[in-house]
Amino acid sequence: MADQMLFTRSLTGEDTEPRRSYSAERTRPYKSTTLASEQADDGRTAGRRLLLWLAVGIAFAAGLVLLFDYVIGPRLVIRTFSVESDINVPREKILEIAGITGRPRFFDVDPGRVASRLEAWAPVKQATVAKVFPDTLRISVTGRKPIGMAMASENGKEFPVAFDDDGVVFASGPEVAAWDLPVFSGIAFKDFNLGVTLPPMLLEFVHEVKELKLSSPGLYDLISEYRIVPRNDHEFDVLVYPVHHRVAVEIGPHIDRTLCMYILRVLDVMDRQGTLEKVKEIDFRTSDVVYTMKEEG
Repeated sequence: MADQMLFTRSLTGEDTEPRRSYSAERTRPYKSTTLASEQADDGRTAGRRLLLWLAVGIAFAAGLVLLFDYVIGPRLVIRTFSVESDINVPREKILEIAGITGRPRFFDVDPGRVASRLEAWAPVKQATVAKVFPDTLRISVTGRKPIGMAMASENGKEFPVAFDDDGVVFASGPEVAAWDLPVFSGIAFKDFNLGVTLPPMLLEFVHEVKELKLSSPGLYDLISEYRIVPRNDHEFDVLVYPVHHRVAVEIGPHIDRTLCMYILRVLDVMDRQGTLEKVKEIDFRTSDVVYTMKEEG
């Protein structure tokens, strides 16, 4: 509605100055509607800009992925192979076991998977693998160390095998017989293959033999054979055969430096007395030394 002019007339009959009256009820809604419309337009403009930048960003990222997959990635290949190993095998053999052939793409090689392949090979105790950007693969292999040998059979033929302090059999064949190792007899393998382990009940004893080798290598070298004598599926005794005395020494399922020194002292005394050659077996399982004489005749 248009502004209204209100006129008043004085008592003298003369017109007074006109007064203007504005209707606030009509003015305020007009201004509020205009401001809200402008804010809505600004919001739609900002939204369109955000969507545009988002689309540009996605397209840019997709372009980078395509560029890497089809241009950069194929050019990043492993050209340098650094192999460190204490196993006496050719470098090419280790790469073959690791599953590395040719020049693999840098980002296709999984160091953890390569290390697992190497450690699945019986002669390997531990393997570490690392990639060095942009074209190098480093492999470090630690082999198993023999602590003793045993006899296995296959197709009716017996052959020596070597195992480490974890009880893992990792080598077999004539070359093992040439190694200077004590023999662990009385062990039977079912379905033999490299990588099998000794019976679990023997592992603690094997660890003790390793400790004897580390602490007293001279004592370790004085024992030529450990014969395992099972009592049942979980217990056993051991017959020890010293190198310089032709007598069997019976002990329990444990061995250490102190026991070995005691055994050798007793054997030396009996040897000087001239009685050792008549003894068949000596039992050290109790505090009293008990021995069995050889049958005469």
